[in-house]
Amino acid sequence: MHQMDRALRVQTFTEGHPLPSFNDAAVDLISSCFTGRHEDVQFIADAFASPTGRTPARYAIWGMPGLGKSQLSLKYAHSSFESGRHTHIFAISATTVEKLTQGLVGVLNLVQHPERYNSDQAAQLTAARQCLEHSGEYGFVEWLIMFDNATSETVAFLLQHFPRQNANGSILITTRTLEIAEALTNVAG
Repeated sequence: MHQMDRALRVQTFTEGHPLPSFNDAAVDLISSCFTGRHEDVQFIADAFASPTGRTPARYAIWGMPGLGKSQLSLKYAHSSFESGRHTHIFAISATTVEKLTQGLVGVLNLVQHPERYNSDQAAQLTAARQCLEHSGEYGFVEWLIMFDNATSETVAFLLQHFPRQNANGSILITTRTLEIAEALTNVAG
């Protein structure tokens, strides 16, 4: 697509209308038994507040099953949204490539992106990444995307489809192993 065509499509899409804030994370699934951990939530908030250059901040929570990684990420999403730190929050299951694909295509639907109707899945995945990289053009700026329960089978897919630029974005990953956490966070954007 020519740059001018893209600019026209973006202009007609967002023309003076910022995208209303939303939190797509299932914060209603935060267990009533999940209490405390205020220091952990604050630690995540402080980490995301640190400058990361031109790339989205990328952090992972890792540990054995049942420790509350997903609950902690949901609690952070709720806190971050309520405080206004992140105005647009996306939550995606990272257990399989299929769920990741559905989740990333879902980003296009949530932001009413024109490519959401494209029948070419590869084009949709590229559009989702570029939408997050240039979120201001689509009416949203301060975003958080959470990838829950990344596995060794989804690492390569995630690395391929992570947004590579946009310091206004944040990526929070949960996983069971340190190796996956490092693979997904220690990579140049």
